[in-house]
Amino acid sequence: KQWYQRRVAITAGRSRLKKTRSTLEFNLHTQCFIEKIRSKDYMGAIQYAQRYLVESEGMSKEKLQETMVLLAFKPSTECEKYKALFSEERWQELVLEFRTSNYINFRHCSVKRGGRSWC
Repeated sequence: KQWYQRRVAITAGRSRLKKTRSTLEFNLHTQCFIEKIRSKDYMGAIQYAQRYLVESEGMSKEKLQETMVLLAFKPSTECEKYKALFSEERWQELVLEFRTSNYINFRHCSVKRGGRSWC
């Protein structure tokens, strides 16, 4: 039963992200792919990309190619374009994007706790 509730919550969140054209889901999948490369799990990265990146909302052909090229680089690369993708600062960017998406998606909600509306 718990897995079903989680699935419903994820689906609801995904539809809200699509409505606002958020890139959060795509960026999170990209980061998971990057972390697999960082840990030298190249086959895991390829399988992850096949499962999640190819179908990801907001994934253009160019973005997919740019992301997949990371397999050819080490996280310590000096190539600026790919160095930025391997940067640890991306986590802070994801946190900010999550907070922004969360605000946009829930600013008009009517969640009530203890009789009070919190949105």
